[in-house]
Amino acid sequence: MELAEEQRILRAYRRMFLLLSRDSDEGIHHWCALECSNINQTDTDDILLDNIVRIVREAYGEDGIIEVARRVPPVSESDDELVGRDWNTTAIRNAIRKGFPDPTISVEANKPVGWRNYRSEAAEMVARAALAQVHSISFPVAPQVGKPNPNMPVLGFDGWGILTNGAEYMFVLLQVKGTDDDQRPPQAADELIRECGKAPRDEAIICRALTVIACALDENAPMFSVVLGFLEAIGDGKDIDIVVAPVIVRGLITAHLDDLSSIRDQRETYRPATARGLTVSISRDLTEFGYQVMTKARSAA
Repeated sequence: MELAEEQRILRAYRRMFLLLSRDSDEGIHHWCALECSNINQTDTDDILLDNIVRIVREAYGEDGIIEVARRVPPVSESDDELVGRDWNTTAIRNAIRKGFPDPTISVEANKPVGWRNYRSEAAEMVARAALAQVHSISFPVAPQVGKPNPNMPVLGFDGWGILTNGAEYMFVLLQVKGTDDDQRPPQAADELIRECGKAPRDEAIICRALTVIACALDENAPMFSVVLGFLEAIGDGKDIDIVVAPVIVRGLITAHLDDLSSIRDQRETYRPATARGLTVSISRDLTEFGYQVMTKARSAA
C-alpha cells in the first residue's frame, strides 16, 4: 500500500471512535478506553460498519489484487501476447469476496456464539481501527491474506502492526477478545494476559509472521525495508522492539479502563515487550455486528 493511501485510511479511522479516557504506567505502557463515534447518530451514515467492511476487504487482499490487475493487462495463453482488453475487475472483486467468511453457513450457526468466526474477525478489525486511531499503528499485512479456509480462525496472533516511535520502529502483536461479560475486568482478560505473556518470547512465530508480511508486501512499499530489518536483526541474534496490544471489544457495554485492570497489573510479565492496550465499545450487539460486516463485505461489487 502506498504511503498516501495509508495516511488517507488513518484519517478515516479518526472519524470512528471517541476517546473516553487514557492512562499510562512507567511512561511506556499505555491504556485507552474508546467508544464508537456515531453512537448517538440517527442518520444512515454508519461510519463504523462502512469502515470495518473496507478493512475486511483490505485484510483479505482485495485492494492489492485489484491494484495489480489495473497495472498488468491480460495476455494470450497461447502466445503470451497482450489480448487488447482490460481485466474485468468487477468480476475479480466478486470472486475474491466469495472467499470471505460466510456468516450464513451451518458450520458457523452451530458454533457457540463466542466462537463464531465472523464475530471474532469483525472484532479484530475494530481493534485494528482503534489502534490505528489512538497510536497511529499501521497494519501493512493482515494474517487473513494467507488463510486458506475463511470460516476458520486465524491461528497465532490476531494481527501484526508496526508502530513508529521517532526514528525507530516497533513490531506490534495484536490479541483481541470480543465480550459483553459485565464484569470489570471481564473473564476474557485472563486469556489476554496469558497470550501477551507468551507472544513476545515466541521467536519462531514472530519470525514466521515477519516472513509472511515480507512475502505479501511489494518491495517498494514503505514498510518492506522495516520488516527486512526486523528479520535481519533477529537472524543476527539481536532483539527487536516489540509491543503487545491486548484489546477488549465491547458490544452493548460501555468501555472503561477498569476492563484492563488485571492486564495492567500483569504488565511486567510481558517483558521485553511494552504494551498498548485498549478497550472499545461499538454500542451494538457483537454477533449481529459481525454478521452485518461479513454480509456486506461479501456483497457483489
